Amino acid sequence: MNWKKIVLGVAGAVCLASWIALGAGLAMGVDKPVRVVLVVIAAFATEALFWSVAAVLGVSVVQARKQIWAKLTAPFRGAA
Repeated sequence: MNWKKIVLGVAGAVCLASWIALGAGLAMGVDKPVRVVLVVIAAFATEALFWSVAAVLGVSVVQARKQIWAKLTAPFRGAA
């Protein structure tokens, strides 16, 4: 297996697990400090996933981050 696939798989699994944990915490109605910790962990995991993808795909993705986010979020903003 290629090392790039391993890095992306691990980063993706950690990110997914952190978001599942956040969803479970919200569903269980945990206290506010626990929710804050879960949100911070999910945010860091998502950012780590983004930078892992950027590192694997190359510097051009890092340089084009603003354009990538604009394309990804366009459907949610109502833009075409």
